Amino acid sequence: MIRRYALFILPALIIIMAAQSARSQATWVDKSPHTSGYVTANGIKLHYLDWGGKGKAILFLAGLGNSAHIFDDIAPKFTDRFRVLALTRRGHGQSDKPVTGYDLPTLTEDIRQFMDQLQLKRVILVGHSFAGDEMTRFATLYPERVEKLVYLEAAYDRADLASEAFSKNPFPTPKATAEELSTLAGYRRWWERNRGFWSDAVEADLRETSVAPDGRIKSALSREAGQGIFRNANEYRPDYTKIKAPALSFYAVSELPLWVPADAEARRKAQEFLDNVTVPYQRKNIEKFRKELPKGRVIEVKNSHHYLFIKSRDEVVREMRKFLLSK
Repeated sequence: MIRRYALFILPALIIIMAAQSARSQATWVDKSPHTSGYVTANGIKLHYLDWGGKGKAILFLAGLGNSAHIFDDIAPKFTDRFRVLALTRRGHGQSDKPVTGYDLPTLTEDIRQFMDQLQLKRVILVGHSFAGDEMTRFATLYPERVEKLVYLEAAYDRADLASEAFSKNPFPTPKATAEELSTLAGYRRWWERNRGFWSDAVEADLRETSVAPDGRIKSALSREAGQGIFRNANEYRPDYTKIKAPALSFYAVSELPLWVPADAEARRKAQEFLDNVTVPYQRKNIEKFRKELPKGRVIEVKNSHHYLFIKSRDEVVREMRKFLLSK
C-alpha cells in the first residue's frame, strides 16, 4: 500500500519543490546598486555590471567559474572616488559561450575591446584568481591603458599546481553531497561549513552561474571554457618585470583548512602537507612578485580565504583605498 501511494506522492513532491524553487528565484532581489549592460566585443556579447561613480575607472575581473556579481559586496565601496565596473568573461554567466576563444591572447583581447566599446582609455584592473594571468598579460601588452593593478589572490604561477606534490594532498576540499547540491540552501550549508563565510555576493554569483531552473546547483561553465582556462594556467608563466604600472597583490596566508578532522593524526598529516607543499608554493610566488616588481606591494591577510575580498572585505577595502588613492 505504501509503495502504491509513493508512486503518486513522490511526483507531487517533486512538483511542489520545483514550484517553491521557482518562487524563491522570482522573489529574490539583488541588493547591490548596479546596472546591467552588454557590449559586443571581439565578435561576442559580453555582460558587465556598472556601479556608477566618478573618477578613474576600476574594472573588476572575476576568477574561473565566477561572474561580475562576485564583486557585488566590494564594488560599491569605491564609487565615492571612482567609476566602478565588473566584466563577466566569455563562457560565464550572461556573456556568450562560444566553443572557442578561451586561450589567453583571446581573453586579453576581449578586455581591450570591451574597454574600447565603453570608451575607457585607462583603467585600474582588479582581478581575482585566474584573472591574474589576463591582467599581467594585458598590462604587458598595453601599459598605456593601465593606471594601477590589484591582484586578489591572483599573482601566482599556476603551472606548479599540476605537480605530483599537490596531487598528494591528504585532505582535498570535500565535495558537496547530492542533498547539498539539490538546493541553494543546502549548498549554502556546504559553503559555510568548508569556507567559513557567506555573503550577498556569493548568492548573487551562484544564482548567475550555478543555480539551475529546478533549483539544483549545477555549474553552467562549459567544458571548453574550463579546459581552455586551465590550459592557460598550466602553460602561462607570468613575468612581472614588464609591468610598468604600480601594483598591489593580496595573498590569503595559507592555514589548515576547516574540513581537516579534529584527531591528532589527521591534523599532523595536514600540517605536514601545509608546511612542505602549500606554504613553500605561496612563499615562492610572493617572493617572485616582490623581486620582479619593485613598484609592487604585498599584503598578506591572515585568517582568510581565497575569496579574501569577501571574507576579509574590510581589510581588503582599506588597503585597496590606501593604494589607489596614493600618488
